Amino acid sequence: MSESLAIPCNDDCRPTARWAPVIAMSVTAFILVTSEFLPVGILNILSTDLGISAGDAGATIVLPGISAALAAVLAPYLGRRADRRDLILLTVLASVLGNLISAAASTYALLLIGRLFQGVAVGGFWSIALTVVPRVAPKGIHIAKVMSVYMLGVTAATVLGVPLATWLTGAIGWRAAFAIISLVCVLAMLALLRFMPRVPAIDQFRLRDMGLLLSSMPPRVGFVAIMLVGTAHFLSYAYLAPFLQHAAHFDVDLIATTLLIFGVGGVVGTWIGGHLGSRDVRYGFLATAVVLMLSIGLLTIFAKSTIAIVVLVSLWGIAWGCFPMLANTWMFVTAPDKAERGISALVVAFQVMIGGSALLGGWLVDHRGIDPVLMLSAGAAFLGALLVLAYASRIPLHSGVANAAAHS
Repeated sequence: MSESLAIPCNDDCRPTARWAPVIAMSVTAFILVTSEFLPVGILNILSTDLGISAGDAGATIVLPGISAALAAVLAPYLGRRADRRDLILLTVLASVLGNLISAAASTYALLLIGRLFQGVAVGGFWSIALTVVPRVAPKGIHIAKVMSVYMLGVTAATVLGVPLATWLTGAIGWRAAFAIISLVCVLAMLALLRFMPRVPAIDQFRLRDMGLLLSSMPPRVGFVAIMLVGTAHFLSYAYLAPFLQHAAHFDVDLIATTLLIFGVGGVVGTWIGGHLGSRDVRYGFLATAVVLMLSIGLLTIFAKSTIAIVVLVSLWGIAWGCFPMLANTWMFVTAPDKAERGISALVVAFQVMIGGSALLGGWLVDHRGIDPVLMLSAGAAFLGALLVLAYASRIPLHSGVANAAAHS
């Protein structure tokens, strides 16, 4: 760990920046992730109201994943000369439109159009945000700790966002939930205008830059492991609520409470992940994969025990809180010279995981039930853990100090 991680920055990046821009980005991420995963807690209600199957309702997660993957590539390419703050504001505006369309949707097709806009918002935001946050962070802070502050917005979405949306849907309907989130997106835009500095583009983004992260072994191993472990989560989490209802026989209130506990675990996991990532991201990721494997794989075995299910879901939440932050940190500390320009590949991978997992999970749920989904998820996490274990000793790490060069 002899080299420093230097996130590119110029004189306009405000080396003395405080945490306000990072927090504003974190809050925005909270809102967008809540919007993206809002259908997770209400798949049963959507399928009933629109007269569709649970698998078809899962398409409200699949379609945003597809459009987000495309947006993750096109946003930095089409906006390669634009100020990064302006691009971020445009992505949040797309979320405003998407949620408004979803709120007004009277048909399944119209709801999918709204969800398509939401995917564009999330994919575009993530591809820009992951490179902007280190540039506006305070100097001398390890990238893992910077990302843990930012990722709190994502994990907080599982604490307050999805459970709140589930409760709100039961109280006033899912259309009203989408409408309220649209209004909150407008408030997020105002906060970004107030606290985010202008962040000029560093280089001209080229489509071939997406492969930079995979040009050497350390980030390539991480990329494959991230795909496996991420698939384990996304494949099963989309159908956690149906499992709790049909297999564990939880009522609506207990499902909402369990999802809230999952989210609290996520917040704890983000804090733990920040410490693990600043110490040794390799073994932190390995531990996360193992906990995820066990917590998902044991659900079917203990389906009749309410206490066991709640404990397993909370452990799952902790592991998930660690995962996204460790995934991003892995790329920054194993390939610091490539991460800023090749991060779109990781964003695309996340969206492929979300969309592909929901598609596969929907088919399995419709044709085989929920148990095979959980078993397949546990198997994917197991393979990810094996891969990291096999290569961990051969992967060097950089020091991971954000903006080291820029602030020296």
